Amino acid sequence: MAIDGKDAEGAYAAILQRPDAVRTAYKYVYSDSVHTIWYVFVPITGVGLMFSLMARNESMDRGLNSKQAFEHRKKEPKDEEVMAVKS
Repeated sequence: MAIDGKDAEGAYAAILQRPDAVRTAYKYVYSDSVHTIWYVFVPITGVGLMFSLMARNESMDRGLNSKQAFEHRKKEPKDEEVMAVKS
């Protein structure tokens, strides 16, 4: 039985109507999936924390001088726009 996210409330009501053995199985599967998610994402966030603690403190109020910076060019008006302004 596949349950979409939009049907979760109805599925909860349907699970409550099942026998105790089925509800126990659903609880086990749900808790096992939550444990898996927890065991995967906690180390990832821990690595992210370590990298953020090792990062240098950079001032955010200084100008951007890098090769990857965007080149800001002043947009030149098209001929039609110039003619509309002149008339």
